[in-house]
Amino acid sequence: MMKITTDFVRYLNIFIFAVLLGTSFNAAQAEESVSTDVRTATLAVENMTCAMCPITVKKSLTNLEGVIDADVNFDHKTAKVVYHENSVSIEQLTKATTNVGYPSVVSK
Repeated sequence: MMKITTDFVRYLNIFIFAVLLGTSFNAAQAEESVSTDVRTATLAVENMTCAMCPITVKKSLTNLEGVIDADVNFDHKTAKVVYHENSVSIEQLTKATTNVGYPSVVSK
C-alpha cells in the first residue's frame, strides 16, 4: 500500500489549482508559494451602519498587497483578515480601514 505524505497532498492540491487556473505547475514555485508567514487577525471595526459598509471595508483590506482574504461581519462589526505578515502589517490593515472611514483595532 502506498503511503501518502503531506508534501504529496500539498503538491497535488497546488497542481490541481494550477490546472484549474490554466497555469503551468512548477514544483520549486509551489514550494515557495506554500508560505509559513500566513496569519489571521480579527479587527473590531467602527462606524459600520449599513449593508454597503462591509463591502467598502473588505475592498480596502483586499486591495492591500499581502492580504489573502477578508471576511467582514456587519452584525459583529468585525473583519477577519488572512494575510502574509512579511508583506503587510497590522498597522497597514487598520490604516486601510481608517482611510475609508472605518477605524479599526485588533480585537482581543
